[in-house]
This record gives sequence, structure tokens and C-alpha cells, in this order.
Amino acid sequence: MKSYIISLLLIFLSACGAGDGDGLNDQGRPIEEIPTDPPVDPGTGITADLSSIQQHVFSPVCSTCHGGANPAAGLNLSSTEQSLANLINVDSANPLFKRVLPGDAEQSYLYLKVTGNNLAGARMPLGQPPLAEEEIQAIKEWIELGAQAPESLLTPTVITRVMSKSTGLPQLKSGSTAEPGRLELSFWFNRAMNFSTLTTEQVAITLTTAEQQKLLNSDEFTLSQAADNILVVTLDVANALALPAPVQQAKVQLSIELNNNNISSIHSAHGQLLDGDYNGINGGAFNYEQTSY
Repeated sequence: MKSYIISLLLIFLSACGAGDGDGLNDQGRPIEEIPTDPPVDPGTGITADLSSIQQHVFSPVCSTCHGGANPAAGLNLSSTEQSLANLINVDSANPLFKRVLPGDAEQSYLYLKVTGNNLAGARMPLGQPPLAEEEIQAIKEWIELGAQAPESLLTPTVITRVMSKSTGLPQLKSGSTAEPGRLELSFWFNRAMNFSTLTTEQVAITLTTAEQQKLLNSDEFTLSQAADNILVVTLDVANALALPAPVQQAKVQLSIELNNNNISSIHSAHGQLLDGDYNGINGGAFNYEQTSY
């Protein structure tokens, strides 16, 4: 009988296994698992200024719909300048509110939209999770603090360079594809501009030779936009002056005046008037001259 009991004990102990002690305390009891807190979200790092809001919210989230050639609701938020131009004191879909009313978030359609206020219709961003609380708070504080423009946009709007491309005129590079006597001037601005209301009637172009001086008619040159900060003026010098071939033998003085407040004004995308004469004050005509031999 004793041998039978001992055999049963040996079988029982072998079935339990010796184990390696993992998961047991000093007394051989299982160690209780202590629950840990979930990882702390470090946040987005957003601050209550437009540059930060543009970087963290408008560009990555909003501009997927509110960007490009045909932004939703005509609201382009693809860049800081576009955001300023399309938000500050601009009428919203609800006539009771401006899109952003500086100093008053509760009266700003943008803030009502991102917080889901019924007065602003569907919450934005549409079809996506709501903005994080710190993002909404940054937008609110930016508005309450006056919806200020970034420091970089407080500098004057100026033309930084002019590039010329032409054929039939002596300074042209060989192999140009432009038509003989055709001149194309590209005016580069230091920020995005609003050329939507600029017409040829508002640009003064004068051509001068030894025999004549002519102020071009509005249908003798064209304006186009190569980028949001580049204005292109194209004219046919030979036809405008009825110059005989070869045009290269003619000496032509070209003068262009932009931003003459008597006939036009040029503004940046957020409404700043061009500082045409580089005196640090918004306004003033920009004059460009070029001589071809």
C-alpha cells in the first residue's frame, strides 16, 4: 500500500512540473500584474499663431478640400497668405458671421465650424475626425488675440526681379522659340499676389525709338499669371511699332509702369498694397526700363 501511495505522489509531482520560477514571488505565489497608464499623447505642438495653425491644421487637413483651383465654398486655405486673404473679415455662408472676426472667436464662423456649432452647419473637417482639442484651442486663442498675420507677412510687398525672354532683339539667346520681335517679361513678387482684377488698361507701356514714341493700346499686349507670385507681360515690339525687318537693327526703349495709383493698384493675396518704389511704405509706382539694340 505504501509503495502505491508513493507512486501516486511521484506521478502527481511530475505532472505539475518543476517550472523555472517565472511569474512567482519569493513565496512562490503568482506576481500580480499592476496596470499601467496608457502612453501620454505628446500633443501636436501647435501654438496660437497663424503660422503654426497653417502648418498643423490648414495645410494638412483643410486644404484637401479648401485648396487648388476650385476650393470648396471658395475658401482657399492652402497657404498662410491664402488663409489670411480668405478668412479675415470675409463674409461667411451665414450672414450673421464673418469667417474670422478678429478678437471674437464666438462670432467667427471658422471657430463655430470646427466646434460643431449648429449655427455653422456641418462640423469641419467634413467626413474626418474632429480637430484635437489643442488645435481648436489654438484657433480660438489666435482669433481672440486679434487674428494677427505672421511677422514674415508684415514686410512690404515688392517686386524682387524681372526676367526677360524675347526673339528678334539683340539680347536674346539663340534657339529661343518666341516669335521675332516678341518680348515676354516676368515680374516676380516676394509673395502670393491677387492679379484677378488687373487688366491691360491698368498697365502703362511705352516704346520709344529714334523716330517715334508710342504708348501701347490695351490690345497690343497681354497679361498672364505664371504662378501665384509671377505676372507675365507679353508684347510684340515689331508689330506695335511697325518696325521693318530685321528688328535687331532697331534701338527700342521699353518702359513699363505698374501700380500707378491713378489707374490701378496691385495687392498681395492677403490685401497688402505693392510697395512699388521700395520706400517701405505700401503704394508707389513701379517703373521698369529695358533697351534693346
